[in-house]
Amino acid sequence: QPASAPVRLIGAVPNPFNPRTAVKFTLDQELMINLRVYDLSGRCVRALASESWPAGENEAIWDGRDNTGRELPSGTYFFNLQAGETQQTCRAVLLR
Repeated sequence: QPASAPVRLIGAVPNPFNPRTAVKFTLDQELMINLRVYDLSGRCVRALASESWPAGENEAIWDGRDNTGRELPSGTYFFNLQAGETQQTCRAVLLR
């Protein structure tokens, strides 16, 4: 039986979404994380978290807005989670 991964990005629920989605992930220990949202061109449009999060199941809510509070258009967006030595990405579709 393999050990569970120290960090696992589960994904965004619901997906597609409007107006918000929960980015779900698990940590096997308390870790400093960076969770960012990127558009299709690779531009970081929103920083969701840059702090220490507890072990266990976690979620961060994204409301489809950029860092200035502006509503972003419909499209595909990527969530990038960096935690410890791990980096994982998942995608979600925003439907306006």
